[in-house]
Amino acid sequence: IKGQTNVQLVAHEFLLFVCTTLDQGALVNQTGWYPPSTNTTRVDIDMEDTQASVDTTVLPGKYQDRVPVRNTTLSSFLQSLRPYANLLQSDLILAIFRAAPELVADYFFKKKSFSFEPKLTSTWIGYSAFLFSAVQLPIPDLHGDLPPPISIIIESILPQPLNKKVLTRCLNQNANLITFFAIRILTAAFKKLQDVLIHLSSGAKLCQDQHNAVWKHVISRLVDEFCRRCPEMKHAVAVFRNCPEQNQILREAIIRLLAMYYKIVPQIALEEKFDISAALSIALNNCMQQTTKSEVRSLRRLDLDHLLDIASHSPDIRWWQKHENTSLSPFTTLLKLHVNSKGTEESESASTLLRSVIREHALLKHDAHISSFEAFIFSLKPSLGWRASDPLYEFIDNCILRFVRQSVKYFDVLSRHSESIATESRETDKCLVSPLLVVITEQWPFLIKTAVEPDVVNVTFWLARYLDLSMHIGEDLKLLSHLRDQLRDEVEHKDCQALLEKALKHSMEIGVCHEFDDFESVRKVVTSDSSRNHASEDKRPSDVEGLPSGPLEEDENHSGLSRWVQRDVPDAISDGSVGQLILCLCSKYEEIRKQALIGLRTFTTKLEDSGYSEWQPTYVLLGELSETAKPIISKDALPHFAGALAARSLSVLASPLHFMYGKINKFLSKGPRWNVGRLASYWVDRILLHPPLDDDTHYREVEWLLDGLMEGLQTTADMESYRRSHIFERLLSMAASPSLPEGCNEKILLLLNRCTYVGGSTILITRCGLLSWIQSSIALKGVNEAALRRLALLAYETCDQEHVHDWSKGAYRAAINNLGNLKID
Repeated sequence: IKGQTNVQLVAHEFLLFVCTTLDQGALVNQTGWYPPSTNTTRVDIDMEDTQASVDTTVLPGKYQDRVPVRNTTLSSFLQSLRPYANLLQSDLILAIFRAAPELVADYFFKKKSFSFEPKLTSTWIGYSAFLFSAVQLPIPDLHGDLPPPISIIIESILPQPLNKKVLTRCLNQNANLITFFAIRILTAAFKKLQDVLIHLSSGAKLCQDQHNAVWKHVISRLVDEFCRRCPEMKHAVAVFRNCPEQNQILREAIIRLLAMYYKIVPQIALEEKFDISAALSIALNNCMQQTTKSEVRSLRRLDLDHLLDIASHSPDIRWWQKHENTSLSPFTTLLKLHVNSKGTEESESASTLLRSVIREHALLKHDAHISSFEAFIFSLKPSLGWRASDPLYEFIDNCILRFVRQSVKYFDVLSRHSESIATESRETDKCLVSPLLVVITEQWPFLIKTAVEPDVVNVTFWLARYLDLSMHIGEDLKLLSHLRDQLRDEVEHKDCQALLEKALKHSMEIGVCHEFDDFESVRKVVTSDSSRNHASEDKRPSDVEGLPSGPLEEDENHSGLSRWVQRDVPDAISDGSVGQLILCLCSKYEEIRKQALIGLRTFTTKLEDSGYSEWQPTYVLLGELSETAKPIISKDALPHFAGALAARSLSVLASPLHFMYGKINKFLSKGPRWNVGRLASYWVDRILLHPPLDDDTHYREVEWLLDGLMEGLQTTADMESYRRSHIFERLLSMAASPSLPEGCNEKILLLLNRCTYVGGSTILITRCGLLSWIQSSIALKGVNEAALRRLALLAYETCDQEHVHDWSKGAYRAAINNLGNLKID
């Protein structure tokens, strides 16, 4: 028996070589899906003859029963094989199909007599496995000016044995195995059709203009032909409804197939009224449950992904209907899952779907300069010691449901509120605030009467956060204050009153930041009789034409903590995901800094085993950064310049030809830790006072340094570090050089402007001679005169004016007036 098996394998290997090797066996050159008689490169088609050309060349009529092939010997040989009875023969046929795609249609044209009628026999199972593999064969090159004939293409997607009648019977069988095989084949066929349509669309873009209509017409007719052979979706819906929840493999397969219907052939799917809201609610609740079996959890995630695909395409889903054993509607359940997710692909699809539903029903204000959806989601994100409770989600669910049912009523209420406060900036065609806030205000008294005290406090804390975030994204402050006052007047609980009173005043203090250890601390601080001694707000210069605004506020979402997890090592480095993770070490929140350090070490471990070409210097960089940050972040943030330097060095180390590659590596070889206090001074010396490695890259290095200094100047602490390192004295001296490129001058001007936002104006005036530099720059160069004058004014507006006046004995004020076009009131 052992010898006989060896003989079979040797014979199989021989036949594979003979049948699939060009010029050394039976295989001859062929043109894939294009028949030998087809002239695929003609260019003489007239637009008036386009339809005739399509009908005679590429539509199904010409090649219905047979198709000419060049490999006639292999065509005859294939008919003698039995793929349903022998696995080696099945593998041989599939190998020949890969080598000569022209034989696929020819084979199935001649195999009409072999039926695929569902019978749970070994022959049927073997044939179904062969058909499944045949459908998954790769697509040959579509190289002609015209597309291949549709009748040949369709045989590689849904071969003739897989007709509508047979597939419908397979789906309606009581034997789950037959149904499962049919679902797998149909899913593979849908995926193949999707890939073919992509190839045809690419061919249409590459062809000549006079043939473009032919390609598009073929795409349309191919989909029609596929729909003619594909079973109606109602049979797949019946399988889904009859599938028990315990049969998770079959359930996942049929949901995937239904999603394919909606995505690829919506003309069939939309004929069937199919509401998946109940199934979606169950799937969402299942995903929020903790289970110890990873395979069960994975299948539930797949089910949810497919259901979300269907929901994004189906117009029949009832988002607002609560189903049996569920306390929330499908929409709010999805919202709850998205709030608690951590940046997964599933979270992205849920976000897209939620945005679509919210936009369709106009729940939130959509014309803010920052997304009101993001503000709404972030307001529900867990904070230290606070988490959105189930009664809060039930309250939101009730408010949304009421708005959807009576949206006109609440828009009228919103208009009346707007008129009552006589908002000066009102625009008649836009909402001043999100309409959802109006519903919340109306339903607030009923919640107070029915909910227990802890739930009321929990909801109040969320309301304070949401009001603050709504103000920060640009919603009308007067109207928000009006609604806030209504909410505060309705509640009698002192803690709740204090939370609402605090809203819209010191917005970054309540729930948005991680300043307090727990929610109880926030409540106590807010309700305390003793008022906090708030320092007077720093003077901030108004944006001036010719100069940009100040540093951006820290991203409270901190997406950099998790974004790198979803990417391969090279992609995570090249697209800046690791750079964002590094910058989280500079966060003002200790918890964020600690999470960033853990993530950085995890990525470093992943880097070592990734095969990334420049992993060694990158490994050294991240290792030194970790060692530097470890003793710092428990007490304070890593200086922004250190974070910016590390993030920018990643892109340098990724390219050995970068002009800073040598200096970065030399810096990394100095020691395992960085002296962050002298880091800026080191790089200013290394670039300004040392020659570049390449003769013509000095000013490129200077620009690289200035960009890093700009990114590293975000806070008053950064400004103080630059002052101790005498950064600005050196830069202003360099700026006096007449040979300095204009780009460097502009970057120095931007850096000086940034100083006015971080408490550096007095230092620039009294220690660095800012005004003298501005006066000499205007006199000698005459470039950016308007920006220079405005910089002088900004510096005076934001400095300690009393100290500057005493220091200059009033001369600074007079000097600014003498610059021209500027007057200090």
